[in-house]
Amino acid sequence: MYPIDFTTCTARDVILRSLACHPSLFADALANLAETHRVYARDHANSPGAAGARAAHRAAMDAIALLNRGTDDSVADALVRDTGPKVQAYTVAASLNLVPHSLRADIMGRA
Repeated sequence: MYPIDFTTCTARDVILRSLACHPSLFADALANLAETHRVYARDHANSPGAAGARAAHRAAMDAIALLNRGTDDSVADALVRDTGPKVQAYTVAASLNLVPHSLRADIMGRA
């Protein structure tokens, strides 16, 4: 068991819990998110949201590249260092850890 207190945890803590408890599921879900962004960018190439989708896809791919290095604390530190990969990794980790939507922005805002 890997307990986590949603009232005090940070995005890094949530990501680290996913790395510890379900690393392959975390990697698969992150790859699925990257693919979702890629498909949106492709299918809506002329829309204003396409650039954002391309950026989100790149960020998710960067996060996946970091995951390929392992699943220890240094990977969690690397994931939260840059905003793009942090947002993508946290989005997936929060879903896998059943973080209530009402708390997600608060957790992301903690240092």
